[in-house]
Amino acid sequence: MLGQKQPASCGAWIYIDAFEVVTSSATRIEENDPRVTRGLDQYSWGGGSDSRASGGALITSATAGVTLNLPFSGTGISVIGIQDSCSGQAQVNIDGIVQTFDAFRGDGTGGWQRTLYTVAGLPAGSHELTLTVLGTNQPASCAAWIYIDAFDIF
Repeated sequence: MLGQKQPASCGAWIYIDAFEVVTSSATRIEENDPRVTRGLDQYSWGGGSDSRASGGALITSATAGVTLNLPFSGTGISVIGIQDSCSGQAQVNIDGIVQTFDAFRGDGTGGWQRTLYTVAGLPAGSHELTLTVLGTNQPASCAAWIYIDAFDIF
């Protein structure tokens, strides 16, 4: 109710200093975009089509040492893929900072178009993401698959 205050307060004043408008706009880059380069060789990543995937397709690998690279410009990036009971672990290197993520979800909370990894607060400008499949998985996982669907740049 207007004009109310707590008993310990000396008045019902409200001070407003500013408003902050936050907008969230990301640019989606699909896994088959020519800016996404795959290594070790042309057979390192398998591909597939599925209507549940962003853009209708995805790539996958469980082979240790397989990489993909994506140069991007922005302040953050998210790796979009599948989380399930046969997923494994991968490393992400952005500008020399290396972190590991685990895509395994054995409790039914996984699914398609999930954020596997995200980083924000990078200095505005050009960066490069290198993702490396580790070929490892939790004991409860049936395999070490990493499924890559898209990337959101912000």
